Amino acid sequence: MCVKNLSQLKKAFESGHDFKIIEHFVRPEYTGQIRTITKAQTNAFYSVVKGDPAHKCSTANHGLGVFCEYGKAADWTFTEKCGGIWTATLAGTFEIQILEKE
Repeated sequence: MCVKNLSQLKKAFESGHDFKIIEHFVRPEYTGQIRTITKAQTNAFYSVVKGDPAHKCSTANHGLGVFCEYGKAADWTFTEKCGGIWTATLAGTFEIQILEKE
């Protein structure tokens, strides 16, 4: 999915949308996880590990999952990788790929 700025990311992150953590700089054990958005707000989103409702990330916040604030647009970098794949990087936290809606 082509997401080139924070505004487009917020529009893509509706409830039920998936993304893949390409690299997690704070918690490397989360690298490779596919997450599903459970709740999107104007300032943040919640996500759970897709297909693993018992995972500690999925059970956090009474089942809404992990909370992540968007922060400022300047904190994000959007990059087109080979093959037209776009990634979004939140400075110092993670690099993600927004997956196509199923």
